[in-house]
Amino acid sequence: MHLLNKIKILFLLLLLNTAIYAQWDDAGMWNTFSIEKGITKKFSIALDEELRLRENFTQLNLLYTNLGVNYKLFKFLKTLFLLN
Repeated sequence: MHLLNKIKILFLLLLLNTAIYAQWDDAGMWNTFSIEKGITKKFSIALDEELRLRENFTQLNLLYTNLGVNYKLFKFLKTLFLLN
């Protein structure tokens, strides 16, 4: 076996070993609630609420609200203007 192949295998094993120890024993949850109300065929209003929990669902990590306006440019393309 060539030296270069041995170095590649050693590097791969070190990389896999690092990835194994990178795991946490923590559970989290991301919840999203969305409402969209059409105004016309091309315009609509959207409201998104997101709640993120961490530390086995015991701590609030993030809570935010987005309010926006959707505009349908074409049948296959829609844009969204957000207010955070």
